[in-house]
Amino acid sequence: MKWPPWSFSTTNSHDDRRSSYTSPEFIITCVAAGASALLGAHVYRNYVRRIPTASHISPRLLRRRSLFGHVTSVGDGDNFRVFHIPGGRLLGWGWLPGRKIPTARKDLKDKTVRIGLRFVHGG
Repeated sequence: MKWPPWSFSTTNSHDDRRSSYTSPEFIITCVAAGASALLGAHVYRNYVRRIPTASHISPRLLRRRSLFGHVTSVGDGDNFRVFHIPGGRLLGWGWLPGRKIPTARKDLKDKTVRIGLRFVHGG
């Protein structure tokens, strides 16, 4: 079998071209490429994508995972703002050129998650 299937061959047989697309190697390659694309999209969507604001957080996400980030400001003691950095320094936050944590107030506008602590007195 010639590889890749669209490469030039010495024969111009239509059956030869059709058999190369139904060969097990070609089918396995297509299935593996599709599965890796779907897996990559799943990993990005669930673990690498940055959460910009609190409205992007679902209750289901908070039950399953924690939020890792850099605290940008603290309010009056019971709330603070976090710049979400998924993966932390391992994925380049703080040291890669495109992954700097902003420090200016105008750069942080609409990019932080406000977290409020509520204390419930039981009893």
